[in-house]
Amino acid sequence: MAECEKIQKCQFFNDKMENMPPTSPGMKASYCASDKLSCARYIVSTAGHSVPPDLFPHQSERAQVILGRA
Repeated sequence: MAECEKIQKCQFFNDKMENMPPTSPGMKASYCASDKLSCARYIVSTAGHSVPPDLFPHQSERAQVILGRA
């Protein structure tokens, strides 16, 4: 899969979020570079919702709550 097209504006990818986890480089490689469809930020954004500034890529359950699916 191709790199996420939202990288340039993504707070997570550009280290603009508070409390960046030490695992963030691995998360960037996993979500941003190869599996954007599993990224919570991508899911919320492409559904037309505002992405909460503290939403991390691995928080897919929280993304579903934001979208009203959980």
